[in-house]
Amino acid sequence: MEGMPYDFTWGVEDAESGNSFSHVENSDGRTTQGEYRVLLPDGRTQVVTFFDNGDGFNAEVTYI
Repeated sequence: MEGMPYDFTWGVEDAESGNSFSHVENSDGRTTQGEYRVLLPDGRTQVVTFFDNGDGFNAEVTYI
């Protein structure tokens, strides 16, 4: 597939507003996997770990 494999990471940490979020993802053309994190207003961080190996999107949500 064109554009495969790929790997990227990005994030934002804004001290003034308190925003903090990130996204990490990679794919070999068959399986895509990664996670994203969002700092919630109550101080917890929501972490979504995901993958898709051709059978559909699968995600697990945790809070730290």
